[in-house]
Amino acid sequence: MVELVARYLETYQYESALALARTLYAEDEKSEERLHVLANVLIRRHEWKAAREALKGFWSPQNRYLRALCCLHLNLLSEGEEALLTTSPGSKPSVDAVPLEACGFNLLGRICQRANKHAAAVQHFTTSLTLDPLLWASTKALCELGSATVPVADDEGAPADPPSDYSSADRPAPPRPYVATPLSQQGGSPIGLDESLASASLSTVGVAGQLDFGSSSVSLASPNLTPIGGEPHPSSHGSEASDARGGSVVAGQDLASPSPGGAGAGGGRQLLFHSTVSKEGEKPAKLLKGEASLAAGSPLSFSSSGRAPAKWSAAASGGVPPVPRTAAALKQRAVSVLRNVGAAYHYLCQHKCREALGILQELPVRHYNTGWIQHLVGRAYFEMADYRNAKQALQHMQRLDPHRMHGLELLSTALWHLKEEVELCYLAQRVSEFDKYSPEVWCVVGNCFSLQKEHETALKFFQRAIQVDPEFTYAYTLCGHEFVANEDLEKAICMFRNAIQCDSRHYNAWFGIGSIYTKQEKFALAEYHFRRALQINPQSSVLYCHLSLALYENKKFDEALGMLKLAAHLEPRNPQVWFQRATILMSMDKNDEALQELLDVQAHSPKEAQVYFWMGKVCKKLGRIDEALRYFTFALDLDPKDNTQIKNALERLEQADVEEESF
Repeated sequence: MVELVARYLETYQYESALALARTLYAEDEKSEERLHVLANVLIRRHEWKAAREALKGFWSPQNRYLRALCCLHLNLLSEGEEALLTTSPGSKPSVDAVPLEACGFNLLGRICQRANKHAAAVQHFTTSLTLDPLLWASTKALCELGSATVPVADDEGAPADPPSDYSSADRPAPPRPYVATPLSQQGGSPIGLDESLASASLSTVGVAGQLDFGSSSVSLASPNLTPIGGEPHPSSHGSEASDARGGSVVAGQDLASPSPGGAGAGGGRQLLFHSTVSKEGEKPAKLLKGEASLAAGSPLSFSSSGRAPAKWSAAASGGVPPVPRTAAALKQRAVSVLRNVGAAYHYLCQHKCREALGILQELPVRHYNTGWIQHLVGRAYFEMADYRNAKQALQHMQRLDPHRMHGLELLSTALWHLKEEVELCYLAQRVSEFDKYSPEVWCVVGNCFSLQKEHETALKFFQRAIQVDPEFTYAYTLCGHEFVANEDLEKAICMFRNAIQCDSRHYNAWFGIGSIYTKQEKFALAEYHFRRALQINPQSSVLYCHLSLALYENKKFDEALGMLKLAAHLEPRNPQVWFQRATILMSMDKNDEALQELLDVQAHSPKEAQVYFWMGKVCKKLGRIDEALRYFTFALDLDPKDNTQIKNALERLEQADVEEESF
């Protein structure tokens, strides 16, 4: 009869399974086995409270596991932990009592993670993977908790010593542009970076340029620094600082102007922070969630470390690799693919998006062309603020898996940044008709209204996403951006804090709060929050730029220059870093060095009036009146409409030097 209940469950005949399970349990209410069958049926029907009540007082390993699972879903974390660690009432808690080996430790890790016991959670997830290296849920959780190492399996699926990290020689170079087929099928021929990726690194860190910092002697207002000879990168809301519009932080955003999440203060809809340039006539880019800057680099070159064996690659066989015909071969391939995807996801959670893309693009073609992998590819491009390639990958994900909701929030944010209103409206209409119980769907709809500047309506849909899934961190971040767009900064801070409560490693929320405090001129608090964001994502040059701004306002000039040096190391082609260095050097009366920095900025952005204006100010301080006149004239020619300050500077050119407002 127990086998018959199992058959009913396999065929989703839950009503029949429940009736039979209740009948069997009524025959012997002291049977642990029959109670386990009944509780299993109740859990399949999502009757968590009923299952928990039925399991009280029963202590078999299987029943303790089910009771802990019920407690996790009911948020009774202490009771769930007790169920796993004790074997009888009043017994001393011990990890030796955890039932069902790897799965039991995974469940214990999930409970500790929910209770914000992150160190214990990492330990339990690691133990789980040591017992079963193929348990993907534990691999994913360890990556998201920021664990430095993740246990891996050998080719036979047994535990193996994890590599500490790729060496510098083995670390992949920047990824190629997005393609719908993996590199292994293309034969692995080197391809340089896409032009759009190269220009992304020259985008602005415009948040600072939009804030009013009071009466500082030298303002760090930042111009929109457009690269030579080309349109600005479409990702006008880059971010590097977790999960989409609310997942990352973007540079080049105005705190007062709306972003997909609504605002400049963290208005990024990305997973990372990034700098970007808005097109003519558009507002500066907003803060995005988690964008990473990407400079041009050398072609991809990988070692065999961490890759699928060459015999599986299409390049080696001249086509798609053959389907394994034996159980051993299938297991070997599955182990290798999961190991490589785990390594890529680990890099992605550490915000090393280039390395993650390098591994994903080397997967066998039949695995690369799945919705799951394309979602990871799209997320990596998204966090690097390369929205066009992110859009291509996520749309390919949709073609491969039309009913997949997970990842659509990133696609909608990419469309938001690209200002593709028609595509975003069509996507919102289509997915809302398909699934009204997915938080991703309501984020898509909210982004659609946000792009149309209907922020109150967008807020309603983002809040609906939170109602559907209170643990969906990205929705809180998007709400925070919309509140910033509406100048409701207190509610925005509340939403960002809720995001941090859901995921303490959501650095976009830390960045968002820091940006709001910068707007409110609370620079000490801003410094603290930017530092917390950098602890989570030290790969973001934009974060270093914003931290340098807070340090500058706190009169920590040398430390501010140090932060900009680190930003330049991460993104050497970003002229915004040089511009901020120049303004700080001016405040320290190091005018010769400031002029050299401004000359470097001018070489990369020769059509920015503000750069020439500042060069004129520096030359005037150095007593080079003729050069100052020439630079002020250039600035006036480039921006004849907004020329009041330039004319004032020209009129006072022969007078004693006085501090002027920033242009």
